[in-house]
Amino acid sequence: MINEWDLTQTNQKRIMNNKPNVAILGTSAIEAHNYHLPEGQDFLHTDAIVKRVTKESWDKTKSVICLPTLPYGVDCNLIDFPLTIHVKQSTLDLMITEIVSSLVHHDIKKILLINGHGGNDFNPLVRQIQSELDVHMFWCNFYEIKDKDNKIFDKTSFLEGNNSAFIEELYLKYINNPEDVPQSWREFFDGLNEDQKIIQTQILGPSWSPQKKNISKIINKVEISAEDKLIKKKLLYILG
Repeated sequence: MINEWDLTQTNQKRIMNNKPNVAILGTSAIEAHNYHLPEGQDFLHTDAIVKRVTKESWDKTKSVICLPTLPYGVDCNLIDFPLTIHVKQSTLDLMITEIVSSLVHHDIKKILLINGHGGNDFNPLVRQIQSELDVHMFWCNFYEIKDKDNKIFDKTSFLEGNNSAFIEELYLKYINNPEDVPQSWREFFDGLNEDQKIIQTQILGPSWSPQKKNISKIINKVEISAEDKLIKKKLLYILG
């Protein structure tokens, strides 16, 4: 069965008989996601969401087309993890600008960009494109879209954004001495049922990274009062 709303499946005759006027494009990343998720997690869930959004729109309008999701994103901060693929934001911007230009050439002037990776930022690009091309372009991070009643977001939002560094430091403190964190947090961390060493390594970064090996040697030579290993860990984390 051919999905006419999928550019990779449809064909010239079908497009000529039913020209779309809206295009949906996904952007994602290929990066390490610890030991429990695939490297392509961002790509897989973004691609699935883009296709579902397109299909539901197609069922109502028959005027939308789904473009192949771009698999690579900005990942310079994770490049030391195995087979993380990094492309510059400027490279992404250029690629998307060329794609949008092609769409405008084919008289598609409404574009929805659905992003599934936090390292990608398209605010400046969308403003620039709309000032240079005759097009209406919209973009969103799908993970920032709340569920109907906001229940999921309300329960988990404290783990995202600016709070993440705080959570990481609190967890390192919990590993060092559980009694140093409030009881509610101890119960939360106790309930994770995860290998503490694995999570600690994930927070601090790969020990085999050349940059962090050098930092480790420097910090280990510094005299720290009370032999506070937690402080060393924080220094490695902040400087790394």
